[in-house]
Amino acid sequence: MNGTARAILGATVGLLAVGLLTCLLSRPGHSEGLKCLPLAITHIRDGDTVEAGELVIRLAGVDAPETWRPACERERMLGKLATGNLALLVKSAEVLEYCPTGEPPSWGRTIAHVLADGRNVGDQLIVDGYARRWTGRKESWCDD
Repeated sequence: MNGTARAILGATVGLLAVGLLTCLLSRPGHSEGLKCLPLAITHIRDGDTVEAGELVIRLAGVDAPETWRPACERERMLGKLATGNLALLVKSAEVLEYCPTGEPPSWGRTIAHVLADGRNVGDQLIVDGYARRWTGRKESWCDD
């Protein structure tokens, strides 16, 4: 393969990657097929939990650093950043919805995807580096 062909291939792969990322960020994420309901958030509890009156929602598939009983100072600081970023995502939205997954509640919290103007805020937190995908068990945020 000559240099021109390599350059064209590289540009094509780059454009495909950007297109895929744009597509993933613009769709609701894992909420397809779920019934979504209007949401009026009254409080951001932390980077993966919001309140809407009596309803407490845990973002589905997301693990954000703790702000309540963090394991270390680094986790506390990261938790504040995640909480602030979540607040920005939802407060700037014109339309908020939540899509319950049907999973059993976790510590009294409804497990749901939260959409801000059709975009899954949990996925956005992960892409932006403020959270990670939930693996089914708590992982440390204290590693440097």
